[in-house]
Amino acid sequence: MSALNDNTIAPPTPPKEDEETKGRALIQPEGELRPVRSTGVRFALLAAAAGFMFGNYYFFDQTSATEKKIIAHTGMSEPTFGLLSSVYSWPNVVLPLFGGLFIDRMGVRVAILFFTSLVLVGSCLFTLGLWTDSVALLVVARVIFGMGGESQNVGSLTLISKWFAGRELAFAMAINVSVSRLGSVAVLDSQPVLVSSLGITPASVVTSVICVVSLCSCILATMIDRRAEKKDAERGLSLATGDSDAAASLKDLSKLSKLYWLVSLSCVSVYVAVFPFIQVVSAPYLKDRFDFGDTAADTIASAINLTSAVLSPILGLCVDRWGRRPMLLVTSAVCLCCCHIGFLLFPQCYHCATVIVLYVLMGAGVSVYGSVIWPCIPLVVDQEVVGTAFGITTSLQNFGMAVSPMILTALHSATDAWTVPFLYIVACCAVGSIAGVVIWILDARGSKSLAVGSSS
Repeated sequence: MSALNDNTIAPPTPPKEDEETKGRALIQPEGELRPVRSTGVRFALLAAAAGFMFGNYYFFDQTSATEKKIIAHTGMSEPTFGLLSSVYSWPNVVLPLFGGLFIDRMGVRVAILFFTSLVLVGSCLFTLGLWTDSVALLVVARVIFGMGGESQNVGSLTLISKWFAGRELAFAMAINVSVSRLGSVAVLDSQPVLVSSLGITPASVVTSVICVVSLCSCILATMIDRRAEKKDAERGLSLATGDSDAAASLKDLSKLSKLYWLVSLSCVSVYVAVFPFIQVVSAPYLKDRFDFGDTAADTIASAINLTSAVLSPILGLCVDRWGRRPMLLVTSAVCLCCCHIGFLLFPQCYHCATVIVLYVLMGAGVSVYGSVIWPCIPLVVDQEVVGTAFGITTSLQNFGMAVSPMILTALHSATDAWTVPFLYIVACCAVGSIAGVVIWILDARGSKSLAVGSSS
């Protein structure tokens, strides 16, 4: 697992960190020892870290993929079924914040094992609830899943930033996003088929098995991280990125800069426009305006995630190489604004498949934005509070994503038209665009850490 040579020369004393090298991996002269995190082992860690997020997203969208079957099997009402989603979203307005603090206090390895185990327990209880036709148990299962799901994502991002700070960070986080979204695509494609051929409960057993595999992937990631830390300590090498497992406290929140809060504002305002659109607007819009059926509407809507999954790693490499993060934040947010204006102005017609062009363009905008926004966070906060910073942003994002679908639904019900809901979405994207412009100005006047690439 280690790429180090036992016969190399004694390790040099790491150079003192200055403002230009802070938060970046040390570049060792040729022939000298390198930390394990700067070797090819980091890609094995990345594969393991992305792998344990696959099961999370697969289980998250299981209810969406099997909604009618679950309702028919349990006899629950549609509002009760909606509770399965809301009991996940509302606790995560707060839980990721404490999850981030837990990560910084207890260490990322302990945290991700704990949160991934909660995801597995939630999945197993959900399967048991389907087997016993217990609606109460299904709700409890989603609550437990919610307690681990978003915090698991925070842990995954924290672990990746620990290994890739200063080198290919955007690419690594883009791979994590791509694998996660492939989990969503996979469940939408596989669960209906499994339910039809095996039944609702055996199909859910498959989900639980996938979550077991995700836990194994998490264990592998912690083993790689522990071995790397031990190996580097034996050779006298310290992390150039700082010790991400150092204890943090609430007073460390004062270390979060104005730039960080602007990044969080941009993240929340854009994401509450994009994902609630996918959840509650996209399918009804396609059916109302173009008379598409359920299958065709789902196929067109999936173009967003598929495009994002394919493009994100490529865009991540470009961001790592050339930087320009503030410019890309503004460009992608404006692109998403234009997409939703396009949806609003698109002429009504029967089965107009050309509307998929807007979905693909939206997927590209989401890819650019996602490849930039999350890697910005480790660049604008101190390393000892990275987990807390990710947790705060995730908590704010979940609050927006819990409220935004209700706003969109209420606006559509009140007007019986799509004009006002789309204007709300455009306004959210506009706020993200303005926040991106301010980030661009502040970064240009300051350290320019967001503008430069990792190789600069």
